[in-house]
Amino acid sequence: MADPFSITGVAFGAASLIFQIRDECIKCYQYFSEAIQMPERHHYLQLRMQMEQQRFLGFVAEATPFFENGQTCATLQVSHELLAVVLAEIRTVFAKFEKNDVKYGDIMQKHRGDWDDRNEPQIDVTHMLRLACQEQAFKNRQYVTPYKGFRKVGQSIKKTARKLLTLIEEPRRLVWASIDREAFEALISKLSNLNTFLITLLDGSQMKRLVRAVEMKNLEILQLREDVKDLDVLVQALTQEIRQQPTYYEQLLAGKNRGLLEAAKREMYIDEAKRRHLRRLAKLKICRIETDYADEEIMPPGEKESDAMVLDPSIFTYAPINSDKDRHGRRIIASWNNHSIWIEWMSLSSYERRAHMTETLRENRVFLLTKLLRCDVPSGFRTPRCLGYTKSSRGDSEPSSFGLVFEIPPKAGPEISLLTLRQLLERLPRPPLSARLLLASTLADSVSSFHSVGWLHKGLRSDNILFFGGETRDLDLSSPYVSGFELSRPSDMTEVTEKPIHDPGSDIYRHPHAQFGEVSNSYRRSYDLYSFGVILMEIALWKPIETIIEVEDLAAIKQHELRDVHKRLLGRSTGTGRTGREESDCLGKAANECGDVYRDIIELCLEANNVERPTYRGEPRAAINARVQMMFEDQVTGKLRLMKEALSC
Repeated sequence: MADPFSITGVAFGAASLIFQIRDECIKCYQYFSEAIQMPERHHYLQLRMQMEQQRFLGFVAEATPFFENGQTCATLQVSHELLAVVLAEIRTVFAKFEKNDVKYGDIMQKHRGDWDDRNEPQIDVTHMLRLACQEQAFKNRQYVTPYKGFRKVGQSIKKTARKLLTLIEEPRRLVWASIDREAFEALISKLSNLNTFLITLLDGSQMKRLVRAVEMKNLEILQLREDVKDLDVLVQALTQEIRQQPTYYEQLLAGKNRGLLEAAKREMYIDEAKRRHLRRLAKLKICRIETDYADEEIMPPGEKESDAMVLDPSIFTYAPINSDKDRHGRRIIASWNNHSIWIEWMSLSSYERRAHMTETLRENRVFLLTKLLRCDVPSGFRTPRCLGYTKSSRGDSEPSSFGLVFEIPPKAGPEISLLTLRQLLERLPRPPLSARLLLASTLADSVSSFHSVGWLHKGLRSDNILFFGGETRDLDLSSPYVSGFELSRPSDMTEVTEKPIHDPGSDIYRHPHAQFGEVSNSYRRSYDLYSFGVILMEIALWKPIETIIEVEDLAAIKQHELRDVHKRLLGRSTGTGRTGREESDCLGKAANECGDVYRDIIELCLEANNVERPTYRGEPRAAINARVQMMFEDQVTGKLRLMKEALSC
């Protein structure tokens, strides 16, 4: 490859050359990413190209302000010349592929023409991330009129958006006629390696922002895909192996800056790990969707036995019964087949009682939940490993009991005890702030992981957060496990949606709209976030929630008092009116213990139902879910992670 300066000429300054080549690279990415009539079997390649496009645009967004200020050398770890060379190589990689490996119809009109591509599948990441320019997409939306003070800001945003769209839109369209799969995969590998090197040139804070932004975009892609076929395309795109290939910049740096090359290799491994994690999430979401829509009344004969999910309770060796049972007394420690296990017995739901559900149908429902729990669940979910389920008969007159069987983590040690967060709140002295923030951050990551695949827990409370170990004082607060899945199997069909039994000890953690067994198929993810906000309050003050709000007898609390818990936590009137935005005593105490940011996080979780409301008439549920997820990632998990890291330094 020739030196880009000899091609373009030295009349351009270094910064001007970088701007020129940068713009050409953006157009090349857009040209390939928006190509139409891609064969369906190759859709994953186009999606993979669009994901690389997001990485490149992320680098441009981070680096461009420093180009404009003439600070490229001071901020980036290379000279103008090397940066121009790398960008020119990206342009050349596209040009070579277009010349040698693509057979297509290249339409070069200066306008966009009437394309018959309305039936094109929605695989364009830019479109899904709401960067599309079509005015039709925004018609018939009834937005709330903004305050006058925001109008100038809105006009500025529109002006900037027009400039961006002008930059990234090329007045030509590539129409695929045939494609060489191996050549396209090689192209993506080269672009991935070059993007990795560019990201390595950023300083630590810029790189962190970019990696986080790309991660958020990828999670949004996952959120917006609710069809198994689309998720299969995403899995296929993330499965493609990125081959490390010698590149021109490596020849230039050979023997001169080995540290930069090593950093690029490390970044490549990190990117690969993140893609593997996203692929696991996509597969888990497929499993969750298939479980949702499985017909519980028609199960293939022998499927449960062939999958070795049903465990015989007669071969369990039960631990001596002790007084450390949880409040419901439903968890029992035992051993089975050289595994230390615990059995979590599932109570008969109010719906099952009312519907007089047959035992076969009840077992099929437990089977589907067990199948979901036995999927490849990443560690960030903080779910124990599910080994199967067991069944215990109580006689002809009593319905059988079903229990989920989980493996106790090996790190628990020989003297195993199982304690809930609620028990620790009552027994353990208040831990240091750093330990509480670590626990809160870990649980936030768990909730975010569940919601990233559309899996709603529906029973978050301190009784369902478990710790394993020996003595209470030796328990590791950084290793909680989330349990209590009897309500968590998500479904949109009323007849297979579990409804919670009215229980003051559980309802005090639930949103007012989800109390007393009233919620059915309308359960929202914001209700999970509300429950998590209550848990965050408990962690901050290290007290059970009824102690915080000064309830003397939780079992005797009345329904209207349970509904008012929401208002009391937020410092609002428990009568018919509201006191406005006065500071809650509970929120104030949380701020005194953990800081104002932590208080704001609690308030956001308790008010998440407002965030989940549609922002315009007809907003799709998938878009609402993605918006709530991104809010939680940015305002809750991200901030808790920063607080945790600040105290761990």
